[in-house]
Amino acid sequence: MLSSNVIRSSVHMVLILSVFGNLVLVGNVAQAALLHHYQAEGNANDSAGTHHGTAGVDVSYVPSVPGLGLGQAFSFLGDSLDADVKTNEISIPESGHRTVAFWIKSDPVYQSAGLHIPLSQGHSETGFAFQYGAWGADNLALCCRTAPQEGNASWIDGLPKTDGDWHHVAYTYNGDFFENRIYVDGALDPVRPLGGGGPGDPDPGGFWFSEATSVDADPPFTFTMGSGARFPQRTFQGQLDDVRIYDHELSAGEVAELANNDGTPDITFFWGSDVSGDWNDNSNWTGIGAPPDNTGESAVFGDAITTLQTVFTNTDVAVNDVQFDNSSTYVVSGGGTIHLTAGNSVDQPASGVTVDQGSHQFQAAVQINNDVTVDIASGATLIFNNALNLMGNTLTKTGAGEMAINNVLTTGGGAVQLLGGIITGNGTVGADVNNEGGTISPGSAGVSSSVPEPTGLSLAIFYLVGILLLRVVRR
Repeated sequence: MLSSNVIRSSVHMVLILSVFGNLVLVGNVAQAALLHHYQAEGNANDSAGTHHGTAGVDVSYVPSVPGLGLGQAFSFLGDSLDADVKTNEISIPESGHRTVAFWIKSDPVYQSAGLHIPLSQGHSETGFAFQYGAWGADNLALCCRTAPQEGNASWIDGLPKTDGDWHHVAYTYNGDFFENRIYVDGALDPVRPLGGGGPGDPDPGGFWFSEATSVDADPPFTFTMGSGARFPQRTFQGQLDDVRIYDHELSAGEVAELANNDGTPDITFFWGSDVSGDWNDNSNWTGIGAPPDNTGESAVFGDAITTLQTVFTNTDVAVNDVQFDNSSTYVVSGGGTIHLTAGNSVDQPASGVTVDQGSHQFQAAVQINNDVTVDIASGATLIFNNALNLMGNTLTKTGAGEMAINNVLTTGGGAVQLLGGIITGNGTVGADVNNEGGTISPGSAGVSSSVPEPTGLSLAIFYLVGILLLRVVRR
């Protein structure tokens, strides 16, 4: 039974509610990950993966984008064939979704003529390349097409070769629909097809179709910065920094977040393998600076597991939010408390817990250090089996799914706000419960609603409990 002490203007009510839970398991959804990250902090190492680069002797390191705290950047000397970074790896995924994102600053004098490639993996029909001077274009272009689709490349409006300023670029690809998009400084760039004669009319759709995503050369071309993987003589003079490769298509919002990077490491960390393990062991996570244990960081439990697994921590950890997205069950356990603590950036997700699918549990205690949202999708379940402490803050339950409280919810003067779905469990809620659109099983409790009158045995139990409580109050 879920016991709810509902406080309304000094009127104390006790509702003893029967609980009927539902569990619906739905299909698995892949979770996104940062595959490779070149930060150019005095070296060409891959800080997110293992595809470290080899920098030529004429590659140097200079201050990066002013005001973003990114540290250093690669600087390429365009008249040298030994001024590039070769990874000797096929870093870009050859199928499915992907994103390539980077900061770029071209030398306006050097880029006034010729063909120059800041980064590539192959070229045109055998991969992709960003190139100044393609088909005589005055702007940077993305050459990414299959041979039968000549012209499916894009002139990039915001990047003239004589610009000389720092810009953020992101190229996303949807492997299901073969959609290619270019973002400049966080905004979707108009598509201007190229095909031997300069820019055409912009496509208001903002994307174009092409399956030019695999590197089918023999041997395959590898990821290169500062020159062309297929045409190494097409050298680039300028700077690159924060080069990232993801295994998914970033959303417009995620791209905008990258373009407004405040210089901190990636705040999202993904549980990385199909095992139970220690939260505080960074080998269990993917992402820079793991494990997640800091204000503003997100812990994502995605598609890595195929059976029930336990994530345990015996020390307190603090994160901005926890996300579950798997039909297999994650159990977060251990003697340490999970602190949900929002960071300071407006770009970070709302502090709280998100459950997109499956049934997941907190066996460890959870403490809420600011107002949080618990969003649970239809058919999904989140169970709090240990102490849940609001610390005087508001917990807002959204989504059509089910949240179960199987222990004592301590509010410290906080409140529970129910906007959707179901709150169930066999614990005690000593809180101001505001029901504005959900169900407290089996009925609703709130300012303008009441629990449906029970019948039979349930009615007798309610009657006896009421008498006992009345006697306690009178004493």
